[in-house]
Amino acid sequence: MLEYKIIFMHIPKTGGETFTNEIIARNISTDRLLFGLKGTQEYQAFVDMPQEEKENLACVAGHLYFGVHELFDSPCKYLAFVRDPVERIISTYYFTRRTKDHPRHEQARNCSLLEFVGDKNDLEMSDYQVRLLGGNPVEPVGPEELERAKANIEKHFLCVGLTERFDASLLLMAKLLGFSHIFYRRWNVSHNKKRVRPADLDRARQVIRERNQLDIGLYESCSRRLEAQLAEAGLEQETIIQYLRENVAFQESILYEREKTLERQQQEHYANLMEFNQLALVRLLRRLKVFGLKGCRS
Repeated sequence: MLEYKIIFMHIPKTGGETFTNEIIARNISTDRLLFGLKGTQEYQAFVDMPQEEKENLACVAGHLYFGVHELFDSPCKYLAFVRDPVERIISTYYFTRRTKDHPRHEQARNCSLLEFVGDKNDLEMSDYQVRLLGGNPVEPVGPEELERAKANIEKHFLCVGLTERFDASLLLMAKLLGFSHIFYRRWNVSHNKKRVRPADLDRARQVIRERNQLDIGLYESCSRRLEAQLAEAGLEQETIIQYLRENVAFQESILYEREKTLERQQQEHYANLMEFNQLALVRLLRRLKVFGLKGCRS
């Protein structure tokens, strides 16, 4: 039994969907878990929830920003993943292009990567991770917000993992939380990426770096903190590599079971089709027989 409630801040395009659905949902009882908070209405419904129901929760997960712990009477600890800001924003562009119900879907479909990342009206394109971890998602941010985000992490976060070191981060979080179900398959992976000319991609990366200097500083700080925590927990590279091997075996077993299920479904489909064809043939023969009898009588 944890001594505190867990608040998982799912920063978009950092691997949070995988962590929520594969790790949190399999280690925390569903009747004490509230996850999938994404929009203003969902968050407001959570805010308006009776305090007794809030206190019954063991974990809240979703697209949240720092400050949710103030809604609880009980002590809380945060978890989050951060990602190299250049890669996170590029991934956001492709995700937005392929997600039809995304508010910026049409815009992403009809603009280049460079135009997308240069949009000054979209706060997610500029130091968004600092905004969320600092608890200031909508106002202009500066160096003081970066220091505030770092202070929040030191005081309130059990762990901030890195997307680029997802498996090592996951192992550390599982150890700190006492989770036993730690194998996973990936969710929400981007496919069918639009080709971008190397020169345009380089320019887009440059623009992202220019607009995300605070996020770059935050990422570097979180990277150092993660390495220190891994060393303190005794999670050496050999342990992480062994976990990777075991998780690959787990994913292969899932694929095998999926293939067997599809094979069974295909066999059932063929069996049903054969039965249908046989019944249709019987009906046809009966009709021919009836017509034959009628012809003989006439």
